[in-house]
Amino acid sequence: MSRPWPGLRVIAVMAGLVVMVVVIGALANPWSDDRPEGPAFDSWAQVSGTRLPEGFETRAATATPYGFVVAGMASEEDPSAELGFRLLPKAFVSSDGRTWQAADLGPAGRNDDLDAIEAVAMSGKGGFLVAPGRQTSQVWTSKDGRRWTPAAGPGRGTPPPAGILHGAAGTDTGVVALIQPTDDPDQGADTDVEIWASVDGWTWGRVAQPLPRQETELFELGVFSLDDQVITAGYRQDPPPAASPDDTPASVHSPAAWTSHDGSGAWTSMANRLPGALWPTAALTYQGSPLICGATVATPERTRAMDTLESPYDVHGPPACWTRSSDDSWKRTGRFGTGQLPDPTAVPLTEQRLSSVVDVDGTLIGVGAANLPDGKRTVGAIWTSRDGRTWSELAAADNDLASSTATIELRHVLRHDDTVIAVGKEETYRDTEPYHEEYTRIWIPKPWPRSATGSAGHAALPSWRPVLTRVRAGLIR
Repeated sequence: MSRPWPGLRVIAVMAGLVVMVVVIGALANPWSDDRPEGPAFDSWAQVSGTRLPEGFETRAATATPYGFVVAGMASEEDPSAELGFRLLPKAFVSSDGRTWQAADLGPAGRNDDLDAIEAVAMSGKGGFLVAPGRQTSQVWTSKDGRRWTPAAGPGRGTPPPAGILHGAAGTDTGVVALIQPTDDPDQGADTDVEIWASVDGWTWGRVAQPLPRQETELFELGVFSLDDQVITAGYRQDPPPAASPDDTPASVHSPAAWTSHDGSGAWTSMANRLPGALWPTAALTYQGSPLICGATVATPERTRAMDTLESPYDVHGPPACWTRSSDDSWKRTGRFGTGQLPDPTAVPLTEQRLSSVVDVDGTLIGVGAANLPDGKRTVGAIWTSRDGRTWSELAAADNDLASSTATIELRHVLRHDDTVIAVGKEETYRDTEPYHEEYTRIWIPKPWPRSATGSAGHAALPSWRPVLTRVRAGLIR
């Protein structure tokens, strides 16, 4: 009987080692280039904006089992009001991003104590809309994101307090909200930021306080659901040392972040795991790894000039993303390109901001805005990435993201099944009445080809197409 050639054993062992190395390498690098390719989004035609009712301002948006919901506020003529109109919370729902219908918020939606729905969150228990008021807050719940029912509010349940709502996030067991109590949100607040949680939207309770007290100022706080955790993150502003020289920057910015399993239990600081002060605007899981996106925050170079800063954007850095390493620390990943804005050399990344990110079958889409050098206009911005590391910006002028008479800013990018939409606003200022017009606008990409089984295919998404948005009369009941 013949024996196997010894060289075959060597080849087999070497092949096994190669397989092991490949497997280990894939585990060590979850964003490997050897994954199936998703839609590329790298060939775009003109993006066509769509309009919801004039005067409706979107404050929050999310994808739902039904499709999409955008929520915020709208003005309504009221001769008895001091200014001839009043602000009311509003929400619109859509299954496809094209046809939108007003959600029936019931009598609670006409409460003069409320101005706007500031947060919308989907959880394992359903959906939640939260509108902070001057006396208390109002909450609506939904099982499918289409029909919304008043829950905790004035005279109903145990609602969260009135105040400034910094955000809300859904968890497997309910919803978590960040609230800074005050009876006059328009004037700001000098109270502590509090965390409130609820399982059903009816009964809310304050979570043991993990955040620092008001002697430390917190900025741009957000709350996000990420994997099986809830993350609250922003940055803190600490005063310079008392004996600092005149050339010491006005303040010192440092990271402020906490994490919790479900938001209603213990919170643990994760600031020491961050690379520095961040301004987070999005959090998601990409290729099996958690990803936080937003901007870096730098200490102002102006000497003691914090009071002269025109806006928070004066201290934000360029768009960036961070991923969690094996040692549980967060490291920056990727590079955002300036792309083909109307004048790419005059619009550095420091004049751009990232507002939202979504994963579409392996392709990341980020949306935001960029300030033009004339200081008067803002254009919308869209970035795409196939690997989470290299981001390319699309040409604003070619994608209906720039206007000579209006400012455009994208706030949200959402996905429901095979439909992707971007939600933003367009503001027009005139020298004659009406002096100001604001529209919520929707951008919709052309659907990518489907496979024979009906699931999304892996071909490149060739273009965005114009669509006509219709708002149907009547309410969803």
